[in-house]
Amino acid sequence: MRRLEFLLVLLLLTSSLAGGTDLGPKSTPDGIVFTFEAPGARQVTIAGEFNGWSPEKDHLKDIGGGLWQIVLPLEPGRYEYKFVIDGVTWKEDPYSPGYVPDPYGGRNSVITILSDGSIDWTGSKRAAGPIVAHLKPLKKPLYLAILWHQHQPHYLKDPETGEYAEPWVRIHGCLLYTSIASRIMSMHIPMSSTSSNSLSTSSILCLKGAQAP
Repeated sequence: MRRLEFLLVLLLLTSSLAGGTDLGPKSTPDGIVFTFEAPGARQVTIAGEFNGWSPEKDHLKDIGGGLWQIVLPLEPGRYEYKFVIDGVTWKEDPYSPGYVPDPYGGRNSVITILSDGSIDWTGSKRAAGPIVAHLKPLKKPLYLAILWHQHQPHYLKDPETGEYAEPWVRIHGCLLYTSIASRIMSMHIPMSSTSSNSLSTSSILCLKGAQAP
């Protein structure tokens, strides 16, 4: 008899654990299903980057057993989100694919939806570290225009007029900026960096047609 009781308890525990893993986000033809366990709650909503972090827009439905659920037709992308209980208590999803720090010392849940509508359970959990470890080679050449801004006395603005007395931007120290401005195509990505001696600042412009990593 005791053996039977033990087996029943073990079965219940196993079922409970198995059911717990089913509470995570799921991809369906209708969208992403979010489920949250909140026994005794009067209402549960979900707030995230997909709805402007509104705690009042997307209400989960009470499906019984202390579980609340909603289906959201999300576009492919990466989204941070939290559940909001009774409009006051913000909780992360304990079964989220990943987490990131929030501005208040807690964590936001993270979900990444792929182009086919499935959930990326690996990318959302990507560990913190050098981003270079996740970069992929470009398929096309990347052409750069290196522009230098020299912070030398004769390049500074006139304190009275606010104008530069001399041309102050050169491309790799060879041509005046005014000479090459018309040759520069539309920017793809603007980037800035300052040298360690604070004497010059360079801006790197990724030209049209180049691919961003």
